[in-house]
Amino acid sequence: MGAEELISRYYESATTQEQNRYERGQIYWAPSLFIERELKVLYPRGEPPWGTEPTLWEIRPEDDSTFQHQPLRRPELRADEAFVVLKAKRRPVIIMSSHPEVWTYRSGQRREEVFLVIPMFSFEEEDPVEFKLRMKALSYRELFYLPEDAVLGMEEGFARFDRCHVVPKKWLRRRRVTLSADALDLMTEWFNFFLTGKASDFIIEYRNDLQVALKETLADAGM
Repeated sequence: MGAEELISRYYESATTQEQNRYERGQIYWAPSLFIERELKVLYPRGEPPWGTEPTLWEIRPEDDSTFQHQPLRRPELRADEAFVVLKAKRRPVIIMSSHPEVWTYRSGQRREEVFLVIPMFSFEEEDPVEFKLRMKALSYRELFYLPEDAVLGMEEGFARFDRCHVVPKKWLRRRRVTLSADALDLMTEWFNFFLTGKASDFIIEYRNDLQVALKETLADAGM
């Protein structure tokens, strides 16, 4: 049960030349940020900390002064800016945006090339079987199931649309793997549903069929 019946192969190998084009569906290694429940900020310590060059710093939760303070000269920090503390993990990510257009700022500086990516997660041993089955049946609009491909070294897992983010081109490291055209098409349909809440007739009908099969599978398994 799942899109494996519709898609014969999810992944294909990618050459260095292909990965140098940074096209939609290509998979790379990139830092993926953890979303913290509480915003943590790096604050300068000392008396007075602002307007000088701090030598001591501390991590504290956000407060009223986080984006309303005196500026720092070095390192440069404007009055409405903050050094936010976030943890990151290197994960496989899928490029979902088209190649950026080239343009320059008023200063004449060239715009940095960035891509919208979707991070890929693997399953944990404690994940319930029902969770995986429901994901295969397109039960969660923010999750997209991805099967294992031992030949290409891809673990069974899923893409998390609710963790999509942008990364500069310089942060991307080649993984030499890409989604197949069929897998990318289905994932794009499902991603659009996540973004807009509107699904194509194909996705609606296909999801309904999967949900019927899921109900039978869960009933047979006593879940």
